[in-house]
Amino acid sequence: MSIAIEAAELLEHFQWHDYSEQDRQGIADELAEMLGYCVSFTETMNIDIATTFFHKAKHNKKKYPVTIFNPAHDDAIVYQEIKASYRRNKQ
Repeated sequence: MSIAIEAAELLEHFQWHDYSEQDRQGIADELAEMLGYCVSFTETMNIDIATTFFHKAKHNKKKYPVTIFNPAHDDAIVYQEIKASYRRNKQ
């Protein structure tokens, strides 16, 4: 729950699209709090976060190849088509 609370506090900095450089330290503080809770949670759950992060990055590289996900394909319809194709091929 604390991770979600800190994430909400981070998002408050961007809520009204008036983020400024003055908010930079507050944003950094919220990110640090989130990171602290995430690290604590990985310890509680006995998760090797470095290995997990590496495997997830590898999975995302396959799921979202650069050849498809680039500025030329930056619209919601193309994304939804690719996502649906991925789900069909996953099964």
